[in-house]
Amino acid sequence: LTLNGGTSIYKIRYTTNQLFRADDILYNSRYALTGEKEDAVYSLDFSMKSKSRTQVGNQSDSVNLKLNLAPIWDINVNTGATDLNFDLSKYKLRNFKISGSAGAFSVKVGQPLVQTTIKIAVGAADVTISIPKNAACRIEEHAALSSTTFDGFSKKDDGSYETGDYSSAKNKILVKFTGGVSDFKVRKY
Repeated sequence: LTLNGGTSIYKIRYTTNQLFRADDILYNSRYALTGEKEDAVYSLDFSMKSKSRTQVGNQSDSVNLKLNLAPIWDINVNTGATDLNFDLSKYKLRNFKISGSAGAFSVKVGQPLVQTTIKIAVGAADVTISIPKNAACRIEEHAALSSTTFDGFSKKDDGSYETGDYSSAKNKILVKFTGGVSDFKVRKY
């Protein structure tokens, strides 16, 4: 799934029997969904296609996305100034990537597959990644002017952070963060 958006509020909280569903309240923009299937792999692109010339007050576009529980998901989000709140804890997540300029990004993931990779590249943003308390996790961050909070992680000689069981764990989460002036947190739930 690729999401190309702009200044909007994006949420994932509920599931659907369909592969993908988007319920939206749009004041300023329009979206298009395209997809293709190759063998057993579906590729979906949900993209902002146009912005209207008139804006209604200070209302923001809001998009509630719903995903099917069956697939293994690779999710790629490209967005501008955004408020994003994704609860992906029920889903099988292999890769999750955010490329964004500014905003608030909150992502909750579930138990990892053999390798679940999360890549975050933002400008000025507040980013919170929530992982299960017993998940093995490694954090690699490159952000000179960002503040970080990694409770329950140990700093390694190479500058990365790991949970105590990371090297021996069968299933792992790898978080890679690159940011400008941001607040970056990885929390356990």
